[in-house]
Amino acid sequence: MTEVNRKTLVVEFDEDGMATTMINGKKVSVTTDGHASVFGSASVQVKPAAASEADVAAAAGVAEGFQLNVSKDLNSVAVNGAQIKDTDDEMIIATNGTVTLNSATTGNAAQPANTKTTAAPAKRLTIGTVMKDGALYAGPSWDTGEAMFAAPEDETLSMTFNEAVKRAEEKSLETGQKWRVASGFDLYRLYKNREELGGFNQKRGRKNWYWSSSRFGKFEDCADVLNFKNGRPEVGRKKKDTMRVRLVRN
Repeated sequence: MTEVNRKTLVVEFDEDGMATTMINGKKVSVTTDGHASVFGSASVQVKPAAASEADVAAAAGVAEGFQLNVSKDLNSVAVNGAQIKDTDDEMIIATNGTVTLNSATTGNAAQPANTKTTAAPAKRLTIGTVMKDGALYAGPSWDTGEAMFAAPEDETLSMTFNEAVKRAEEKSLETGQKWRVASGFDLYRLYKNREELGGFNQKRGRKNWYWSSSRFGKFEDCADVLNFKNGRPEVGRKKKDTMRVRLVRN
């Protein structure tokens, strides 16, 4: 009989937002500000979190919902600004908070820690922070959980949906960054942060409607749009119509 190696990953949040993860039987808890505690005798490697990992948690906060991403192989989880990965040899924790190693536990109460390591701080971004390429930090993507950046201004002219997609492709080639038309959820995040990002057309009329890459149902000739005057979405606009465009990248 062939033995199957089953991988398990469990994440629980308490009412204060602290996350407790169990990756293949190894327990790590992470506070909302990225401080981690490792329980058991596993070997641990600590490193600073990448800026995008820290910024997603910092910008979203508990009020936006707990931040959680899980890898397909169930060996890695990103939660509360910390990334925890289980390898055959060790646990790798990337965070800008402290990491406390607990050699034993009694019930749920940790024994005194035998090691404490503080990772080097990464740059914290706020909404509207200007990057080297001129892009503006717009908060975490609703779709991927990764840090999202918006172009500093709208495209010069209103355009059809297909023209918007083509412009994103052109901008990607020009800059080496992967630009795209924002999804409906990501476009709404731009709307919510419109004051910090600036430059959106909020006047009355058709010129305040912006394209998203989302579409309603199976209608491939349509896409959803969002009104930046009042935040009202509209589904199923014909792609041949002309709307304003603000491109984003991760």
